[in-house]
Amino acid sequence: MAFLNFFDCWEIVKQQKEISPVQFYYGYYEFLADMLIKKIVREYLLEKNDFNYRHFYFDEGETLNWQDVLDFVRAPSFFLLGKKVALVTIRKLKGLELSAEARSSLSAYFNAPNENALLIFHLSLDLLKDDYKQLKKGKLKNFFALFPQKSWNVDLDQFSLEQLKRFLVQYAQDNAKKISPTALGYLLEQFETDPLQLIAQMPKFLTASSDKNLEIEELSELICGVSSYYIWDLSEAIEQENGEKYLSVLNYLFNNGVNSTLIIGNLIFYYQRIFIARFLMEKGYQMRDIARLFNQERFLEKFSRTVRSFSIPKIKDILKNLERLDFSCKRGSEELARIYLQSFIFNLYQVRKQIL
Repeated sequence: MAFLNFFDCWEIVKQQKEISPVQFYYGYYEFLADMLIKKIVREYLLEKNDFNYRHFYFDEGETLNWQDVLDFVRAPSFFLLGKKVALVTIRKLKGLELSAEARSSLSAYFNAPNENALLIFHLSLDLLKDDYKQLKKGKLKNFFALFPQKSWNVDLDQFSLEQLKRFLVQYAQDNAKKISPTALGYLLEQFETDPLQLIAQMPKFLTASSDKNLEIEELSELICGVSSYYIWDLSEAIEQENGEKYLSVLNYLFNNGVNSTLIIGNLIFYYQRIFIARFLMEKGYQMRDIARLFNQERFLEKFSRTVRSFSIPKIKDILKNLERLDFSCKRGSEELARIYLQSFIFNLYQVRKQIL
């Protein structure tokens, strides 16, 4: 079998290249299979109808008649152009346990498939990520042994970060939008623990965006439910060592349902940008050019004031403490994370006083 991931298949289908007549999709991120199947139907079927598309299900308590499936894909097409698609959705593990007769019938078809038909198997199970990992090591291996060499084995959970980045940029372009590199970095930071979910969220981001360019400020509001400017308020409180203002902003965010991990992630991302901007400023770059790099031209005065107010050692100190805080919060409950975050500003300056 050819072992592929979602992005490999997407590019092949997008370019309408020749695809395997036998395909098998499996993994925790089932919505990716749905996206692929819909795209295959759009690209390879002239017009979806009962003659060129059939969906078969294997559910609990039901026995799938494999002969019906094979009769459909073997039957000649009524159309001179285009393919036909048979989609087999297996919703129970029992569907992987084939009888000797079923194995024999499928093997015979796999050895001589109809090149004008696509037989797609989709394993759709209500399993956790770890359960899928165990399944791939066990029952799926035996099931895959049945498939021919040129069939597609599509693991929906496998990906590279570069593939994901290219897909998100292209997806935005296909919808007449543009996502800046800094906004893309922000999204990957926010979805660090579950990056593939970004694909499911992109339609919402693109639809809700009022501008052709997706920028951090708008994305932050969409993700958090509150304005991204709260980061400036927190930053000012930290800069001024104003504990009262810092706690006031935090309580506002907590009351609006923003969790601690998201706030910490935004702060880390924000200070990383300030660090780079300060570094470039000390290397002689003009502040206007630096602001343009981070898409902050509209807020040039405020951005410039913030960058100038933090020295490199001070930003390093803040980032170091934020990363420790992030590590501690991810190991505990949300309630404990809030306590850590509320005490952050006081711990930060207590450490600084000890150093001084």
